[in-house]
Amino acid sequence: MGTARLLEELRADLARFAGLSERLRLARDVHDLLGLGLSALALKADLIGRLVGRDDNRAAAEIRQMRRLCATARAELRQVTEGQPWLSFENELAAAPQVLASAGIEVRVSLPDRPLPAQVDDVLAPVVREAVTNILRHSAATLCTIEMTDSSAGLRLVIGNDGVDASPLGPTSRAIEVGANSPGRGLANLAERLRASGGRLAASVVGDCRFELVVEVGVPPVAEALTAPASARRRVRSVEETAASP
Repeated sequence: MGTARLLEELRADLARFAGLSERLRLARDVHDLLGLGLSALALKADLIGRLVGRDDNRAAAEIRQMRRLCATARAELRQVTEGQPWLSFENELAAAPQVLASAGIEVRVSLPDRPLPAQVDDVLAPVVREAVTNILRHSAATLCTIEMTDSSAGLRLVIGNDGVDASPLGPTSRAIEVGANSPGRGLANLAERLRASGGRLAASVVGDCRFELVVEVGVPPVAEALTAPASARRRVRSVEETAASP
């Protein structure tokens, strides 16, 4: 009887653990996936409120964009609840200039001159999305830079922006602790994802107004990995050039 009772208790503990793990996954994915969409919707609503009665044609155009954002957010929520793969690195790079341009923020993108391994979707796409969300929410940025470098050790992604109030830190670089006890869940979620894939994340304030997010990940040789087509990279650069043009 003692063994049977112990097995029953263990099964109950495993069921509780599985339920908790699924709730944590859902909470993490909802935060990471929907944060940008909700921030963009808030930005659009504020812009439309200022345009109504002053530039009704542009207000109507912004409303149409807002409807598309709502449709995208609905589709992404469905992906989260169904546990489907849900982000693409090339799509996030293409969307960043469009979203940030609505807030008057210029975006400059620099990528390696080779196809990127398909594995970057799971690891780096959430990084780009969270970085863009944080820029909208927590800075008065005018410029965002997204730079990826490639070496035999792997890929290094640096996303930086100005417009950060770093006066309490002084005009020097200072690392920001990222972990379970850090404020907010976005960077902590990213750190967990990267640790699980053998990567590393660091955040710091550089100088008196620049924030930098640095991610390093090892990837398999290109010959052994599925790669994104060159046409996708050309689309990213085309979007960047369009967003940067007056």
